[in-house]
Formats: sequence, structure tokens, C-alpha cells
Amino acid sequence: MKGGAQEGLEGNCPDRHVIIEFPDRATALDWYNSDAYQRILPIALSSSERDIVVVDGI
Repeated sequence: MKGGAQEGLEGNCPDRHVIIEFPDRATALDWYNSDAYQRILPIALSSSERDIVVVDGI
């Protein structure tokens, strides 16, 4: 999603949010735990601050 202004009211509000839609929780977890993603994860962790959350039903 790319949209208008945001205003953080409590806690930290990062400048950018990335939302990835998966058909279901199992597919999201399969993606995260995949060999391909796990191979690049060290690069991502060393070059960015991130929180990854799986949320059902959005």
C-alpha cells in the first residue's frame, strides 16, 4: 500500500511499512522458513531494522 500521511500516536512509527498478502498463515510461514529466504536473511538483518508480524484476517 502506498498512501497518504501517517501519524504515530504511541510507540515508534517507522517511515515505511511493507505489507505482503499471503493466501493463509501456513503459506506465510512457509515463505519465511523457506531455504531461499533463510539464505538471504542474514543480509536483511545486517542492513535494516525490521519487525515481521503475521496477522490473520486483514
